Amino acid sequence: MPDDAAQIASELSGLLKAGAADPLSLLAGEWRFHACFLAPFSPAFAESRRQFLIDGGGPLSATVEQLRHQGLSASEATETARKLIESATGLCVAVVAGDHGVASIPQPFFGHISPEWRQGAAQVLAEPYRTPFAGALAALEAQSDRNWPRLVAGPAVKDGDLVNFWLELAHGVAEASELAGLREDARQADLGHWTAEAVAILAGADELDAEDHAALCRCRLVAGDFAAATSELAACAAAGGEAEAVELLDHLASTVCRAGGPPEVAAWLAEPPAALAGSAYDVAFARVRILAALGGGPADLRP
Repeated sequence: MPDDAAQIASELSGLLKAGAADPLSLLAGEWRFHACFLAPFSPAFAESRRQFLIDGGGPLSATVEQLRHQGLSASEATETARKLIESATGLCVAVVAGDHGVASIPQPFFGHISPEWRQGAAQVLAEPYRTPFAGALAALEAQSDRNWPRLVAGPAVKDGDLVNFWLELAHGVAEASELAGLREDARQADLGHWTAEAVAILAGADELDAEDHAALCRCRLVAGDFAAATSELAACAAAGGEAEAVELLDHLASTVCRAGGPPEVAAWLAEPPAALAGSAYDVAFARVRILAALGGGPADLRP
């Protein structure tokens, strides 16, 4: 690990030990440590990082305030936050599971699983999560020859079966999204993105059933990846999940209406795949809702 990166990791460890708030304190219900993984920046995080490094604004500007609350001056907090975010090469994501699905706590990763970094990273979670998290981080160090999405460790990884791990995580994200409704959650959006991408890389088509495709569709919708969501919806219907597909059509329409687009979804619904032929009414109704939300007129309703 280069000296400057090691110094940053050491600073991060000290800052985290200085008394940062427990991120799980805002979550209702009982939770348990599930796993952790190393991941590339999600598209949303990459954009937030780019904006912060340009003008100090965007969602990551909250990092400065967090550092100020830990005793740094305004200039020190700004400079430290910039060094941390600029030096990060990816994210380490801790996942907890509970009665409401799964939740994630991401933090910067600096390209090397050093003792200094692991010491600081484990402090992000409060007891009783810290000990199993530290154990999972140590297990990640032994996997340094692997790449995304195979850098995973924790009690949820059974017999090294990563396909099953990511599929179960997809169902956990889907469950959490159903309970949350249309409420936006940046962390869940990123978790949905990573989970769906990992399954796409690792799992073969014959390993997925209708319920898996339904869960992956919800992951894609949470992440705002509408093109991939429609593909999963079609695959769900083709795998015999007609009832799930009807629910997903309603959720797709609601999500697109809230987001104000994209209009390509309405175009997709105008010529749906054959697997959705048995849900013609639901397809048409979803399309009408989207066109109405986008300001379409009667002429737009023609096939």
